[in-house]
Amino acid sequence: MIVESCNFPEDVLYDIESNTWLKKYDEFYRLGINSFLAWLSGKFMGIRFHAKDIVEKGQIICSMDAVRRFDVIRSPFKAKIKALNEDLLRRPILLNKDPYGSGWIADLEPLQEVLSFNYKSIEEIKEAIANQIKMYKVRCFSEYPDYEFFEVGVECSTVLAKINELFANSEIGTVVHIVSDDPTAPIEMIRWEEQTGQKFVEYKKEGNLFHLFAKKIR
Repeated sequence: MIVESCNFPEDVLYDIESNTWLKKYDEFYRLGINSFLAWLSGKFMGIRFHAKDIVEKGQIICSMDAVRRFDVIRSPFKAKIKALNEDLLRRPILLNKDPYGSGWIADLEPLQEVLSFNYKSIEEIKEAIANQIKMYKVRCFSEYPDYEFFEVGVECSTVLAKINELFANSEIGTVVHIVSDDPTAPIEMIRWEEQTGQKFVEYKKEGNLFHLFAKKIR
């Protein structure tokens, strides 16, 4: 489900206070952060796991450093940690790019009957989460950027040259977010996509500014 442009899959449960999600498997629950926190925090720079075996309800599982904030993730119930996503140690940006997939945090096996917790379906909290997104003025897009170019007052041709230079030395899948006030920017990006074979992902207009996203696919 899309709420205020942010993605909230319907096959998981959400806790709006901690901005985390849970998904139940046969013997364990998978825990991660939601897209609101992924976009609110800015780029995650590092994660540290504080627990590796048994956690009590409310005990810290990990702490996360991001550009705009610091957060801790706590266990929603007493559990044995079956797995920690150690890929996050090498690539913490997975928390931003794929919070419901490769950016998961931990698999928890309950050590007592889980009678109740604060996690609810997106249908139950969609109004509250929409208000939260509006209050914090969070903008979500379809791709989380690896780089951002703020190019106000700059001709689009100059910006495109910068993107080409960046993509020439970056890996497949690299995403760049461009902020431009050039009214021809969307058209120029379509032309750039045709000329380069790279992907113009999307754009959104905000006042006199354009938010444009390009992705290296070749």
